[in-house]
Amino acid sequence: MSRDFVDHSWCRIQALAAALLERQTITYVEMKLPISSIRREFQPAEYMLEERIMEIVAALERGEILPSVTVRYDGQNYWLQDGFHRVAAMEAVGREEIEAEVIPGGLADIQAEFDRMAADMRGKW
Repeated sequence: MSRDFVDHSWCRIQALAAALLERQTITYVEMKLPISSIRREFQPAEYMLEERIMEIVAALERGEILPSVTVRYDGQNYWLQDGFHRVAAMEAVGREEIEAEVIPGGLADIQAEFDRMAADMRGKW
């Protein structure tokens, strides 16, 4: 497959996702994303567990299919919300794309949802 075809197809996929999410006709889009296009700043590196990554690598080597990761798309950037260890494992085995559930929003939306979940958990243990 030529590089021009891949670039052209990727542009069409991005345009479709942006249009659908902007119109709010759907709440998310399932699609393959290049791992290199996904921003991962939300989760600090010190929370990445090598043991967990290796467990996922082993699952991939057994041929298991991973659940989609969750990303937020703000019209410019794909922000990883859930699936940090899966992304790292996919990179470790040389994969360049990953299945993603793309939801409208950005980094601030991820933080707000995290804060809501943390508040809900307070006092429940």
